[in-house]
Amino acid sequence: MQATHSTDPRTVWRAVVAVRVPPTDGDDLATSASRRLEREDDVAAAIVEALRGVEPAMAATVVTVEVRVEASAALEDDTAVADCLTAAPGTQRVETVEPA
Repeated sequence: MQATHSTDPRTVWRAVVAVRVPPTDGDDLATSASRRLEREDDVAAAIVEALRGVEPAMAATVVTVEVRVEASAALEDDTAVADCLTAAPGTQRVETVEPA
């Protein structure tokens, strides 16, 4: 049996984030929101666990999602995770971040 060693330690967080999703994105709202959050380098995965709200508009829809975020260990606290999610394309607001 071969031992494996991860060189990419991760932390896991739960967050509620509002993300702007353009109608041309082509996927469902949850997938589009997840993909936008995952564009940040320190976010390995953003799994939408629940849709909390949908705000339709002419140019885009703002969807509020509850996500499980797998982040790099460089994001050491909830403030760092919130800052990272805020920098993701389309993020309108980060409502909460807490350890999973």
